[in-house]
Amino acid sequence: MTQTHNGPVPYLATDKLRKLIDAKHQCLVQLRELGTKQHKLIEQNEMNRLLKVLVTKQHVIATLQSVERRLEPFRNEAPEDRTWRTPEDRTRCAAVADECHQLLDEIVALEKANESTMTTRRDEAASQLQTAHTANRARAAYAAHVAHRPAHRPAGSKLADVATEDRQSK
Repeated sequence: MTQTHNGPVPYLATDKLRKLIDAKHQCLVQLRELGTKQHKLIEQNEMNRLLKVLVTKQHVIATLQSVERRLEPFRNEAPEDRTWRTPEDRTRCAAVADECHQLLDEIVALEKANESTMTTRRDEAASQLQTAHTANRARAAYAAHVAHRPAHRPAGSKLADVATEDRQSK
């Protein structure tokens, strides 16, 4: 049951809780937007811009962690024992908290998809590097083979006659 009292003092804790839940919600909305941008940049193979998004995400995550630490004292309280300014404030705060849970689920799913896409990109790059390395080794082996075999010279040419004389004189 939501309690209501006259005066600002009983509401200080729930006012703080409401502000923290709103701050958490704002961080999660930003993380979802950044995760969506991250996904697009991964798909477009825009690694420089992706790194900037990841730096921004790290700052938002640090802010979210700070908010979560400040929410910690409220976790052991029974929501129905808190004193709210109005029943609507409690209802609104609960709705925002529920939306935070939904946002977090979306963010986790998006992060998994981003990780999968990045893994695919990494594997594609590794395959391309392996193909290039194999082609380079084959080219080098062919070049070495060609350099060490005697050149074919048509009979009757001056080069063929000189090569024959060189072999006969040895």
